Amino acid sequence: MSVPPCPFQWSGPPIRVAATSPDTFVTIGQQGMPIFLAVRHEDARAISRLRWRPIGRPGRTPAIRGRAKVYLRTPGYLAATEAQAKADYEASLLQYFRAQSALLADSARRTGVAPGDRRWLTSERLGTITYDEALRGSVMIGTPDSVTERLRALQADMGLSGVLMEINCGGKVEHAHEMEARRLGVAG
Repeated sequence: MSVPPCPFQWSGPPIRVAATSPDTFVTIGQQGMPIFLAVRHEDARAISRLRWRPIGRPGRTPAIRGRAKVYLRTPGYLAATEAQAKADYEASLLQYFRAQSALLADSARRTGVAPGDRRWLTSERLGTITYDEALRGSVMIGTPDSVTERLRALQADMGLSGVLMEINCGGKVEHAHEMEARRLGVAG
């Protein structure tokens, strides 16, 4: 007689599929998979709507077992004032975008993507984007109240159920400022 061990968790851990391009958003949406939006400078709400359009779903993401299936990964930073957030984070954010631009251009070059392709255009955009332009996308930078307001708007609009904020994505935030941003996130 053998006694096999019983699984501790029958359903397995939750799986989210990370996506960084509109084509991937649509493909994952068509498959009905939970999505982890990894945005650069895009507006996550527009991306979420794009993802369900091909299969005739409404703009709001349907839920599975009462939970929304959209998670967001984005650069984010908290400070006591908007001006302080900009002073602490602008150089780091722009460093991140410039590095992403170089990586994307290298990838497009190595794979022989034609100039004018979306990868080249995104690379060019990331190489020239300003801090204020980035704020119009889905980066979460500001005071605890302003970032909470933006997250609540995303939650209401697209059923956002989670967020991963990269508080030093470009590696240029001073450690003391990074720790204060974390403290503000926990306190808020």
